[in-house]
Amino acid sequence: MPDTWEDWREVANERMQDAKSMLPARSASVGAIYLAGYAVECSLKALLQRRGVGFPRQGSEGHHLRGLWASAGFTLRDIPGNKGCETYYVEHWSTNLRYLVTESFQGSREEMLAGAASLVRLLQTRLARERGRRRRQ
Repeated sequence: MPDTWEDWREVANERMQDAKSMLPARSASVGAIYLAGYAVECSLKALLQRRGVGFPRQGSEGHHLRGLWASAGFTLRDIPGNKGCETYYVEHWSTNLRYLVTESFQGSREEMLAGAASLVRLLQTRLARERGRRRRQ
């Protein structure tokens, strides 16, 4: 389990790369979106840890993206463009995807991964801004 916010950020980036690497495999849409959700989760946990906000480290609550999103002080209106592919991760993504072979999503695999990447960028941009603020203080 990651110990620092930097570790969480690194894991988030690895999971996003893993998800993107699955794009050429036509049968890997559920797996790619599953991994992309972990990238969002780990980015949220990096931000929360950097802020000193506790979060569940075990059990299903630790994977509940809507709860983590709210713990970070965000609302659904903070989702970039409030598009379906981005909101899917906060409202519907679940570790139960690991058991599915097929699933219908709000967009194509490419759009869904772009939605996750958009959330990861948003969260990691916030993380970078907070790092910069703390250095100046």
